[in-house]
Amino acid sequence: MFIDNFLIDQLIDARQKITKAQNNNNSDVDFCEHKGRVIINYSWGNQAGHEFLAEAFYKGTVKELLTGFFPQDESRLKKSH
Repeated sequence: MFIDNFLIDQLIDARQKITKAQNNNNSDVDFCEHKGRVIINYSWGNQAGHEFLAEAFYKGTVKELLTGFFPQDESRLKKSH
């Protein structure tokens, strides 16, 4: 398989920028469930012009993922009279 030297240089340059980048912001999360896992796409960077797109995976369902963030806490539920 032929890969252009320009493309290789671009990939090396991108990897170096990512390695040195500050990550003080994660935003624009989008996700979908597919074949038993959740595919998560998001933006990360410094909000000053150095932003990157990333992809992560969660082995499980969307319901399981979100329940992990928002577990039901019976003590916080108020009964209305």
